Amino acid sequence: MSDKSASDLATSRVRVSVAVCVLVAVGCQALHRFGDAGQNATETALAVAAATLALSAPLVFRGRYRELALLGAFAITMIAVEYVGTNTGFPFGNYKYSSLLQPQLASVPVVVGLAWLVGGILAIGAARFALGASPKPRMRLLRAVFCGWSLMAWDIALDPHMIREGYWKWFDTDFFRTVPAQNFVAWFVIGTCVGAILDHSVQWAGMPIRNYAVSYVWLIVSSVLAFLTFLDDATVALACLVAASPSLIAIGAAFVRTRPTYLASETQAAS
Repeated sequence: MSDKSASDLATSRVRVSVAVCVLVAVGCQALHRFGDAGQNATETALAVAAATLALSAPLVFRGRYRELALLGAFAITMIAVEYVGTNTGFPFGNYKYSSLLQPQLASVPVVVGLAWLVGGILAIGAARFALGASPKPRMRLLRAVFCGWSLMAWDIALDPHMIREGYWKWFDTDFFRTVPAQNFVAWFVIGTCVGAILDHSVQWAGMPIRNYAVSYVWLIVSSVLAFLTFLDDATVALACLVAASPSLIAIGAAFVRTRPTYLASETQAAS
């Protein structure tokens, strides 16, 4: 098999695998409101696992196992950060996980580490799409900050939603739907560090950053819609949307700017 044929086969496998995983993740998200607590927890875990597999597919089918190992180590590191958080109150605040999300490692759901990985990849991928891939230190810093802010904006809706599901509980605070201000500061700071690490450690050539940007937009839009409809909390929806607006505007501008180039490349690939 020629190099081009092997590359085309890998690309086809990536697209099929990603499509299936995304459908599973979105399907679990859509069904989430109809189950009981145990079923909802299973659907949440499946959705995050499917999203993780979708993000891993480009690396698996292109034999980039070193980066897969690094991402696995990153997820474990984030579980360790959550373990420190639940036992010390630093950096997020005073909170504990329930037993609903399984399996758990040191009383921290494994899916939480995967969620940090998925969110981090989508946010830094969106940053690279919106701001470009310049290796200059100033641009690396800007992308990392973009990632941190984007993750913090997502958590404005994520935390209240997961609290309602009973996955974790905050103590001694009532800043925003029982979530402390310290938590949002920590998400921004840690998210910025996550962005810097992933921006540097992943070989982004050939990675579908445009799709990551679309997926991040979907995270925000679906969260806002959820709180406007069946979760019935317009305040959370508005807060999330306002916080995410700088990221969404930058991503939208990048779509407008790159659309002619993207359409040309798709036409060339189809021919």
